Amino acid sequence: MSSKKYNALINLSTYWQDNNLAFLDWDELTDDEVRNLLKEVKGVGNWTVDMILLYTLQRPNIFPTDDLQLKKVMRKVYEIDEHENLKKEMEFIADDWKPYRSTAVLYLLENAKKIY
Repeated sequence: MSSKKYNALINLSTYWQDNNLAFLDWDELTDDEVRNLLKEVKGVGNWTVDMILLYTLQRPNIFPTDDLQLKKVMRKVYEIDEHENLKKEMEFIADDWKPYRSTAVLYLLENAKKIY
């Protein structure tokens, strides 16, 4: 584990304890509320929050545009030119998946090795 990731974990655990986050009803928080709460932690960015929303909180409509694996898979499956604005193209394609983008993302990531 890199020192950056290690420090982010330490920062997150300290923030978790200092703010009694174990006692929050995470199911009652909106995606944006979770995002705003966790991004206060140094070292926690969009990708980390998206992964928490996707895997831990199992939110139905998460689309992690910063995920490298998802970028690779979508470029391959949807034949997105590398010179295109990749995030914009990804979001355009995923717009049709709303409000269940998480299901499509999990499928693509699960089958990434088969795809390429």
